Amino acid sequence: MIVVNRGLIVTNVENLDVSVIWESNSDPENPYRAEIEDEQRLLRLNDFPDEHLYTLLVNGAAVADFDDWPVNWVRPEELPANSGLIGVSFNRG
Repeated sequence: MIVVNRGLIVTNVENLDVSVIWESNSDPENPYRAEIEDEQRLLRLNDFPDEHLYTLLVNGAAVADFDDWPVNWVRPEELPANSGLIGVSFNRG
């Protein structure tokens, strides 16, 4: 699926539908990471508002640009301590 948003083309929107529990990453430009089915995912912070707020990278390739945090994604700070749920995918359905 290709979506045009704010004059920019956003591709592979289906990547935003995958449920992810993110873990913190030491790189401030890419503050979150996860591994899902042998794919390395990073979340890059961009120069907002000139660019979309986030870019999703899968195995080093940019696959989606977006502004709003997907409802089926969980940031590490949203998890209780010692939950053991960092960096996994899940189904909220």
